[in-house]
Amino acid sequence: MKILVIQQKMIGDVLVSSIICNNLRTAYPDAQIDYLVYASTTPVLEVNSSIDNIILFEEKHRKSKKNF
Repeated sequence: MKILVIQQKMIGDVLVSSIICNNLRTAYPDAQIDYLVYASTTPVLEVNSSIDNIILFEEKHRKSKKNF
């Protein structure tokens, strides 16, 4: 199972919502949990062992559905 959590806000919101990943890991221990965020928010997520991959949402994704 793969789970994608999307949070396109600032660092405080990303930190608080990362609790979702912890709860998902508890409920689905074998799932791959990825988190889509802005690059500026990654420092607060890098130490979270419940997140398998941090995916960066870049400006080019905002401007083009094709790039997204």
